[in-house]
Amino acid sequence: MRGKLLHPSLGEAPILVTNAHVLATKDIDPAAALRPNKARVSFETGPNATAKLGVDKILFSSPRNQLDVTVATLANVPALTVLDELADELPLIGEAEHHVRVIGHPGGRGLSYSMDDNLLLDHDNIRLHYRAPTEAGSSGSPVFDREWQLLALHHRGLSSMPRLNGGVGAYKANEGISLLEIIAALKTALG
Repeated sequence: MRGKLLHPSLGEAPILVTNAHVLATKDIDPAAALRPNKARVSFETGPNATAKLGVDKILFSSPRNQLDVTVATLANVPALTVLDELADELPLIGEAEHHVRVIGHPGGRGLSYSMDDNLLLDHDNIRLHYRAPTEAGSSGSPVFDREWQLLALHHRGLSSMPRLNGGVGAYKANEGISLLEIIAALKTALG
């Protein structure tokens, strides 16, 4: 996404936002799948072209038991079309059906869209729960509302997810971290 969407000081350059359990330094997540010096980020830049970029610098990272997010700059960024739409608030629950959309590369495979049978179930200030057919390896995928405004960063799915907001029991759900909460954490960290 465009850096200034996260923090004004980050400007126009594309910024990578993913989960800390996917990409982090050893002090943030000792079990993260990738370290910054080993990570390669691929972007489809055209019908037959892909740009593979390295991670330049981690700007912010929060462990998986908190926000589970890493925000980083990329090295040698070509001209890219980047995300420009963030939701300015989370939808109200219960007033109408709120559909979500998840886009990702599950298991590192080709681009996948999860758009059918997707419903926002609940949210608090940090987490969103939603029903969406996703697969293992979808961590770090963006979660959009039906107008394609970014709501959250997908970070897990459980067959028995504890309900939010004091709800009793559990349900099968995916969970994402609110981009509004990530932006607030960045404002605190970067000033």
